Amino acid sequence: CYNLSSCNEERRAFAVKGLQEVVSLAEEIGAKYVVVHAGFKERNKSRKENLHSLKKSVQEIYYHLYDTNSRVRIGIENGPYPSNMFITPEEIQTINDFYPNIGLWFDIGHAFVNKSSDVYEIGERCQNVIGLHLHNNDGRKDLHAPLQTGKIDLTRLFSFLRNRINRGLIHPVLEIYNYHSQSTDEDVRKSIELYRELIKPKK
Repeated sequence: CYNLSSCNEERRAFAVKGLQEVVSLAEEIGAKYVVVHAGFKERNKSRKENLHSLKKSVQEIYYHLYDTNSRVRIGIENGPYPSNMFITPEEIQTINDFYPNIGLWFDIGHAFVNKSSDVYEIGERCQNVIGLHLHNNDGRKDLHAPLQTGKIDLTRLFSFLRNRINRGLIHPVLEIYNYHSQSTDEDVRKSIELYRELIKPKK
């Protein structure tokens, strides 16, 4: 598997090379973003060691974007499990120097269900968010449920994100297609309506 956070240099380099190839493909088809998971903590390694490897990978990708004059931006997504990397504000902020070319692709459902994460703290503290994956859940399973179905306090969360979304700094993607949620076309419509209400400027 691809693990940008691997302390094994061969595995880490393999993941970086794979991401570089995806960036080249994205350029060919005119895509603006590539979203990638940050990887995971390896056995017998500390989070600090794996985080160091992730930052090294991000730096190499940044140089690749620069050297190829690429217009693609890289979103590094937070995962749903405690073993994932890039799940706390402290970890996420280690790549602040690479923003806006590389930043956090903030999956709010993952952050809410991950026991080692805090969706509201990330939303409030992390300023290097370039994109969102929007879905809801019950705090126990990564359900990819419609926005109106779940326990995330969206009003609170979007009070942190609304201004940056409306300024075009954050790109939203509704991600409720997962088979767990059994979402209908009506669910999608209602989620879009709710999202539009959530990002309305407050007087």
